[in-house]
Order: sequence, then C-alpha cells, then structure tokens
Amino acid sequence: MSIKPITYQGLSNFRANLYALEVRSRFIDQNAADGYYKGYGDELAAVVSANVITIGSGAFLVQGRLNEIDAGGEAISVTIQNGYVGYIIARIETYHSSDTENCTIFARTGTTLEAITLSKEDTYQKGADSQNKVYELPLYSFSMSGGAITDLKKLIQPVEESTRTRAIANEALATIKEAYAKIEEMLEQSYVENAGTAKNADEAASLSEKFFCKTSITKKSIDIELNTKKSYVISFCANNSFHTVILFPASGTTTHSTSSGYYGYYCKYTYDDGVHTILFMNGEGENCEVTYAYIREL
Repeated sequence: MSIKPITYQGLSNFRANLYALEVRSRFIDQNAADGYYKGYGDELAAVVSANVITIGSGAFLVQGRLNEIDAGGEAISVTIQNGYVGYIIARIETYHSSDTENCTIFARTGTTLEAITLSKEDTYQKGADSQNKVYELPLYSFSMSGGAITDLKKLIQPVEESTRTRAIANEALATIKEAYAKIEEMLEQSYVENAGTAKNADEAASLSEKFFCKTSITKKSIDIELNTKKSYVISFCANNSFHTVILFPASGTTTHSTSSGYYGYYCKYTYDDGVHTILFMNGEGENCEVTYAYIREL
C-alpha cells in the first residue's frame, strides 16, 4: 500500500515537510479543504491499463486531513460492467484501528453517478479523533463500455489557499463596483429636469415614477422632504468629480451616506423649523457647491 495518512491522530506516518503542506490548508475554508497540491509528485495523475486505474504520486487533503501517495502510485482494480459508471474514491477515517488505514482509495460503481452513495460524516465535530468518522471524496469518475474503462475524468481540484481567498474578495469587490455602475447608468438614463422645484417626495414622484429632483443650478443644498422610512441614491458633481452616495434619512437627525467618490464627499439630510434639506458636504465636512444633482428613491 503506497498511500500514507499524515495528519491524523496517529504519529507513525508523521513527516515534517508534509505537515507544513497541511498547515497551508488552513488558509482556505476548512469545509472545502479538499484538493491536491500542485507541484508535488505526479499531482495524482491517473493512467488506465486494462481494468486497473493507477493514481500517481502526490499529496492531497480530504476535509483538511493530509495524505500522500508514494512514487509508483496506488493501483485500483475495477470489475468491468458494461454500461456502468464509477468513482475512484479517497475514504478517510478519523479514528481507524490502524494508523496506516486512515485513508484508503478504491473504486465504487453503479448504474449512474447519482446512484452511488458517498459517506459525508462531520469530521470536524468534537470527538472525531476518538470516535471514527468517515468521509469519502471522489478523485475521478469513469465509464465502462466494450469491456474497458473509458471517459476517465479528474474531479479533485488543486488546493488554492490564499489564491482562492483573494479571488473571493476580488469577486465581492467587482460585485460592489458593478452595483454602483448600474445605479449610475440608471440615473443617467432616467433623469428628470425639474430644476429642484419639487418640495416633497410625493410631488417629485408625480414628475417621474422613479427619478426626481435634478438641478443644473450651482448650489450647496436642495430643499426637499424625503420619506424617512426609505433610502435614496444621490449622484452629484462637486469639484469636477462625480460621486454616487446612498442616503438614509431619519426624521429630526442628520444621517450620513456611504460614498463611492474619490474625495470623501457625502450628503446629509436635515430638518429645521419645517424645512427639509439635503446638504452636500466635502471630505472636510464642509458644505460645498455642486453643479448638478440627481436623486432617486432606492
């Protein structure tokens, strides 16, 4: 048996360099800590010979448990059944009676892949190192026809560590930027030219179903009553820079918005002696002039 479990409760297979690989896995979501390490051995490359699938050398994780296949690989015999399909499965056991069998690799077949049952026990729960928990991860899928193994596909993916984390963060940032871009696009396409004459949200809504209160007059504020139970998107130009903010008005209080502008510009909503006002503020918290402003209920 060329497969060796490394980071389980037993110490008979402990190797420092492989333990260092396991530590790297802690930089990914442990519930998804399954995968092989690129650049180590043959990266679990598989070859078929008659009814035998040989998984090449490499290091891989199943639920954060590190395992190694030595040079020469691990050979798995498959009973050929034409028309059937199967998985090559890495099965881990958190508390096997033999340290050397914490991880085993074998074939399981069925009429369809969906019909093949995999054990998915919680290997992270307390006591998993004293009570045996089993988790099975498909490494490859395959088909059988004409008395041979066909259509062998690698299912296990590389462990990406911090690369995966960065990708998730970048994806989230792109989503935020896309949302702001859509808001700005909607505003640009649907502005209403009313020179700031609307005095409340109902009056503004009568001018447009979605957009209201555009002013092309240079000013520092707009007098308009907003619904304190709703939120608003405001786009404006100040100091030759374009800003889009989200304003959450609250009756009798000043509520700052969140800004996507480059200079920290924002808006605030005030109520004083019956006058409802949107003030435009610069990065220093000073009331500033804007050349135009577009306001839309969010």
